[in-house]
Amino acid sequence: MSTPPPFPAPSHPSQPPRRGHSTWWWVGLITVLASPLLLIGGYVGYLAVSGTPFLDEWQCSDGEAPYVYDEGGSACAKEGSPLPEGAHWDPFGNRPLSCTDRWGWVEVEPVRGDPNDPRTDCVRKGEPIPEGWHAVG
Repeated sequence: MSTPPPFPAPSHPSQPPRRGHSTWWWVGLITVLASPLLLIGGYVGYLAVSGTPFLDEWQCSDGEAPYVYDEGGSACAKEGSPLPEGAHWDPFGNRPLSCTDRWGWVEVEPVRGDPNDPRTDCVRKGEPIPEGWHAVG
């Protein structure tokens, strides 16, 4: 006669082996795939918070500065080059097209009597504000 097994047989049948990947495999895969997206999103968020433009939004290219004509109008020229007759260097120099909420820049507006004139411009922090202008706010 044979000896009975030391442990009784289970009353329910055992589960078949699982097919597919484990939960940890899926967590790892999602982490690997999501990491670059989170890094890109973080960088874009930093640019948005710092006020850094997503495109090149400057008055002139590198090595150039804006100049203005006495009768109106402006253009860009290589820094230090001779200017056309009736033109002088823009007192603000090369600057972003918009400096609202940009780090390192101060938004300025002309000292004027018309409060409905929306014209503003930018000056680097620490630079003197040209005569006839003052900081916004």
